Amino acid sequence: MAYSQYAPPRATQDVDLVVLTEDVGKVRQLFPGGYVRGTAIAELYDFEGTHFDVQPARLRAQVATVMNAVDDTYEGEPIKVASVRDLLLLKVWAAAERHEITQRERDKADAMELLAYNADKISADDIAYIARYLLTLGFTAEEKEKYRRSVVWLNQTLDELEMPDRKFPFE
Repeated sequence: MAYSQYAPPRATQDVDLVVLTEDVGKVRQLFPGGYVRGTAIAELYDFEGTHFDVQPARLRAQVATVMNAVDDTYEGEPIKVASVRDLLLLKVWAAAERHEITQRERDKADAMELLAYNADKISADDIAYIARYLLTLGFTAEEKEKYRRSVVWLNQTLDELEMPDRKFPFE
């Protein structure tokens, strides 16, 4: 839903919700009878044919995404959606974590569209925040390299979109 607030909507199979850990129990109250099953990452719900993945905000960036959510509306109802900066971070991070190439490329395409459609809303400080966060995620040499490649990709994408003034200076 947040993606469709910042870029042209695309077909999706589900709605991803990130909620504070202490609010996960409230979700079952919102979707009585909708709980399908839980996984290691999310609780799955079905409500009137729409599939919801509810993820507890366990990591710093997820908590920040919830806390920084911005007011919006959906079909006339007030909602909170991720800020464009936080959504961009989650997309680039997800791409780095994906093993399936089609999903990884979809996340990269989403990140590229977020950048392209929101050039006026994404600053060099936002890119630095994203890059610094990604670079703190790796513990092993392999993980550090994976996230370094994500930042390189982000910088290359900024070049392609003619936004070189926002690149993260490293290397």
